[in-house]
Formats: sequence, C-alpha cells, structure tokens
Amino acid sequence: MIKKAFVVVVLLLLISNLYAQKSAVVAGPLLGYVDFREACVWVQVNKEAKLTLKYFAHPDTVYQTQTVVAKQETHYSAKLVLDNIEPAKTYTYQIWIDGKQAAPKKNYNLKVPALWKWRGDPPAFKFATGSCHYANQTIHDRPGTPYGDTLPGIFNSIVTKQPEFMLWLGDNIYLREPDWNSKTGVYKRYDHVRSNPELNNLFSFCPNYAIWDDHDFGPNNADRGFWNKQTTLQAFKDYWPNPSFGVNGEEGITTYFNYADADFFLLDDRYYRSPEKTPVYDAEVLGATQLQWLKDNLLASGSKFKFIAVGSQFLNTSEEAGETFISAPKERQEIISFIHKHKIKNVIFLTGDRHHSEISILKTDSLPTIYDVTVSPLSSGAGNRAQQEKNTLRVDGTLITGKRNFATLEITGARNQRVLTIVYYGREGEEINRFQISAE
Repeated sequence: MIKKAFVVVVLLLLISNLYAQKSAVVAGPLLGYVDFREACVWVQVNKEAKLTLKYFAHPDTVYQTQTVVAKQETHYSAKLVLDNIEPAKTYTYQIWIDGKQAAPKKNYNLKVPALWKWRGDPPAFKFATGSCHYANQTIHDRPGTPYGDTLPGIFNSIVTKQPEFMLWLGDNIYLREPDWNSKTGVYKRYDHVRSNPELNNLFSFCPNYAIWDDHDFGPNNADRGFWNKQTTLQAFKDYWPNPSFGVNGEEGITTYFNYADADFFLLDDRYYRSPEKTPVYDAEVLGATQLQWLKDNLLASGSKFKFIAVGSQFLNTSEEAGETFISAPKERQEIISFIHKHKIKNVIFLTGDRHHSEISILKTDSLPTIYDVTVSPLSSGAGNRAQQEKNTLRVDGTLITGKRNFATLEITGARNQRVLTIVYYGREGEEINRFQISAE
C-alpha cells in the first residue's frame, strides 16, 4: 500500500512539473520579409503558447501584432506580422509569451527601407548569400568523417559584413533517410538546424529570404515525383517567413521581392522538375506556368538589376556537372532567347547546390550580358570536382573549390552609374576574391 501511494505521489509530481514548465523561445526570432508597411517574424517555443510581438519606433507609441497560438502541428512555431510600420524607420520589437515578455528580456531591431523613387538616387545596399548548410547530427548521419563543418564561425562572419538582408539559395537543411518520409522527421530536421545559436544570431540580425533545392525538398536529386513533397512544402512554409509561396494559383515556393533598384525572383527548381531520366528534349526544371511567370515579370521589371535566385546552376555548360539547366536545354535556351529578344539588361542568376563557387558569363555582341553567380557551400562538404568540369562560360579566376564560403553583393553609384561588387569570403570572413559588374 505504501509503495502504491509513493508511486502516485511521484506521478503527481511529474505531472505537476510538466504543467509548470515555462514557455520559452527555443529558436528565432527569424526576421523574414520587411516591406515598406509590413514585416514578418518567425518564432519557435517549447510548448503550446500564445505569442505576440510588441514593437515601437519610439517608446511612447507601442504597437502589438495579432496574437498567434503556436501549436504542435507547426512544432510550436508561429509567424507574426507587424502591420503598423512606416518607411525609413527603425523599430524595436519584443517577444511576448502568454502575456509576459519572453525571458531573457531582449529587444530586437528591424529597419524599414526608405522610399527613394521620385525623390533621388537609389540607395547603396549590400546583401549576403550562400547555399548548402549541413548541420551534423551523429545519430542520423552516415558513419565516418562528419559531412558538415565542425567549426563554428561562418554565420557570425556574415553578420560582421553588415548586410541589409540574407538570401538563402537552397539546401538550407539536409533531410536524411530518417526524415523525408514523415512529417515528424521533416519537422525535427528543421528543429535541429534551427537550434544553433550562431545561426539564430544571423536570423535576428537582418531580413532573411529563402528558396529550396533538393535537400530541403526531399532525397538527393528529388523531382516532381517525390511522394511527400506536400509535407516538405508545408514545412518550408511553416519555417520560412517569405512574402508568399507559389504563383498563379500553383503550389511551390516561388515568390518575389524588391529592394531599391533591384528585383528578386525566387524560383522553385524542384516541385515541377522532370525526372533525371526524362528525354532531354522533354526535360524541364521550372515547368510551363512558372516559366511564363518569370518571363512576364522580367519583361515588366523597371528595376536596374534583375536577380533570379534558383538552386540549380543556369549557365554552366558542362554536361558532367549533373543537375544544372544544361540538362533541360530547351527551357534554358527559351529563357536566354527571351532575355536577348526583349533586350532585358542586367539579369543575374544567383545559384547554389554545387559545393563550389564560380561566376559564369554569357556575353554576345550587341545583346544583353547574362550572369550566373554560384555560391556554395556554407557548411556542407566542399568539393573539388569542378576543377575537371569544362564550363566554357566560367570567368577565369573565379572558381573556388575545397573551401566553405559565402558572398556579399553590393550595389553602389548614382542612378545611371550603378556598379555591382561581388565579394566571396571564407568561414572566418577572410576575402577570397571579388568581381565587379557595371550595369548596362
């Protein structure tokens, strides 16, 4: 009888402690899109809770987001929208959980871009970019040498470059065999990646925008046939506070944003991608609807620079390169011909995936030059295979192999004299090389 009573008491204490567990932030805040009058912040906590942000440009006037309940189906994460912001102001925001400011009490900042059209020259600005972040987890990794970087530093180094925003070029997580066949596996992979304090420092420092590639989408080289792609799409939506997801009523991650005199077209190279064994004349990466959306928006763009972010390399001509647009030559040529036909200037593809970095240029007399800036990897394995690839459009001296890296792209100069400076950096923030493009 005494033993039974003791067991009951222990169980009651355990239950009491469980319910007494305080809600706490376990990941984030991740500052997502920031537009002139609206911004979005992602936060994850450790249990179901009511989340809100309080924010202000001046302490005399405090605004509050709508309350969102972080539930188990999103692994207790939520996206909170700040809809009382104005251009050219800096706002302080705080995370509140169940009516109390999250501990430790901390203030975060976001800067709203200034209006410049009809007022003067576009502002100078700089953004950071990179791809392929592999967070080691021994229990689920292949045996042997860790595939991901075992040394910290690269995300802190990005912060030291003071970018206006960070653009993630895919393979931002690496789903493993235990992950991609279940929602639990997919979401736990995101949870593991997001638990990194150094990464969270970057997340809260500046706005973050993201696309995906095969490893965020499913297994290696996954295509439109991947059976669980709706689950991985929902996870991407739940964990990334992008402006939107999909275009023209189609599923996917395609979206757009603008910064100063630059348009950014964020493409989905997985949801509609044909299988690798598709006959080359039928192969596609983007699919008809997304391709038409891209062409329409390139044609309509009035911005000086048009950046196209997509996981797969666009210009690389090497057939040994694997999953690049060269494997879908009809679609690749259709895009090139469209840009040339309509004389769309300053189109720059931003690509990842390859575990090396390089710059490729397609330059044809009297026609607009097309660029492909590849940045990879952030923390996954850095390969040397590209040294044997015959990419005839690669710019001499731009190939980076065997070294983890990121890049910054900075646009400076007066309205009609804009210059883009691309700088590649190593893990510790040391400069590797740089390249400059004068706007046409």
